[in-house]
Amino acid sequence: MHLFYELVVADNRLTAFHVSMYHGLFQLWNKNRFENPVEITRKELMILSRIGSTHTYYKVLNNLNDWGYIKYLPSHSPLQNSYIHLSIYDTSCAQAVLSTRGINGTSHAQAVHPFCINSVNKINKKTRKQEE
Repeated sequence: MHLFYELVVADNRLTAFHVSMYHGLFQLWNKNRFENPVEITRKELMILSRIGSTHTYYKVLNNLNDWGYIKYLPSHSPLQNSYIHLSIYDTSCAQAVLSTRGINGTSHAQAVHPFCINSVNKINKKTRKQEE
């Protein structure tokens, strides 16, 4: 998760709300044993993120999705929960993003970083499937 914080320093679009929500999502992902997708409820995530406004909640969630930090799969139904895909940023991905954006988080293109998956997660998933 510390590579996420390196990206936070480099990306000047992110606010305390974004970091707080990502941390809440990370807690849910951890609870889900780092398996994707993670089922979320607005109420639970707002409590974990310490976000009190539904407007801010949806704005931040959509920002994180649009900027490539998460993959948000909304249900569009009050009776069904939404899903989130998270990933651990590997070193090569984070370095590519940091060099693209520059040290102060700005670039002429403001390129969205790729949705990177750590090879350790791939190995763990293969191992779990073999154990079942």
